[in-house]
Amino acid sequence: MQKKLEKHGKNVVYLNDRRVIVKVGFFGERDMKKKNRKNKSILLRIIVLGVFAYMIFTLTGLWSTLNESRTQLSEYKEQYAESQNDIDELKAMLAEGSEYKIIEKAARERLGYVYPDEQVFIDISGN
Repeated sequence: MQKKLEKHGKNVVYLNDRRVIVKVGFFGERDMKKKNRKNKSILLRIIVLGVFAYMIFTLTGLWSTLNESRTQLSEYKEQYAESQNDIDELKAMLAEGSEYKIIEKAARERLGYVYPDEQVFIDISGN
């Protein structure tokens, strides 16, 4: 049910249950909801733009983290390869039967052992 509110020249304003309808001469109805839709459309565009900007900033941060992780992974792979080479050398020494040499070298370097008749000279000059 429509109620007539007022008349402005050729325009007649009617009040409907949910919206205001403006009759404009011969051009038909012009709905006031169109302005609301336009405002909502602009608001929606702003929200979508904001979400898009947030996604770009987040992705750039994740990209830098990914690159750092890749460099760290390559460093770990190099360390692993070096450790594997050391292990292979030690296994080769054990396979040759030079266990005595390994034990003697460890005792001299790590524990500071010497033979009873051996003289050790220590350089204290600092050069």
